[in-house]
Amino acid sequence: MRPSLRSRFARRSCRRGFTLIEVLISVTLTVVLATAVALAASRGYGAYHTTQRNNAVESNVRQALDRAARELLSSGLAVIAPSNIDDDFGTSDLVFQQATGQVNGAITWGNPVRLVLEYESDELDNGLDDNGDGRVDEGVLVFVRDDGLASETRAVLCHGVREFLEGETDDDADENGNGIIDEGGFNLHRSGDVLTLRLTLEETDESTSVIRTLETSIRLRN
Repeated sequence: MRPSLRSRFARRSCRRGFTLIEVLISVTLTVVLATAVALAASRGYGAYHTTQRNNAVESNVRQALDRAARELLSSGLAVIAPSNIDDDFGTSDLVFQQATGQVNGAITWGNPVRLVLEYESDELDNGLDDNGDGRVDEGVLVFVRDDGLASETRAVLCHGVREFLEGETDDDADENGNGIIDEGGFNLHRSGDVLTLRLTLEETDESTSVIRTLETSIRLRN
């Protein structure tokens, strides 16, 4: 017996209803998957960006510290000033001379050179972020050749040096437990003929700050 037109129309309507539901489910799943992929991509980019920033800051610290150490390798205990950097504070400003050769077995020394932590040109020592870059009283590490002479030249080894080494504040205490009190973001400290250099850099953006600290030691000539 052939089905009536009414029953055939009803079956077609049911099939159309199921088809629409399937489409809606498919669209919903597509939206969910697309959202999940977008979130994963965003997180992945964020992690990649963070890793890149961390690596860049650490590379800058290492390069600047290695350069400073290389300049000091040919210096000696008798030709550094101040000489009392074996106290509780060390120094962020060291003048020294470098060996240039020997005459009759005696070392000859070159013109004075200097490693010094200075404030950025648009920063003041006032506890404020004067240049609006998210850092307070930050400085630059400067290498000065022929210090104080007409032939003096200056080279900035790195920007973004913190005013105080990581973990330290200006309060006459040793917060970071390295034996030095209130050391600057660049600090040199002597123990016998071993000179230790420490450096902290900071980079900021709109929401986060990356801070890296490294240290290295060299043995000075007697």
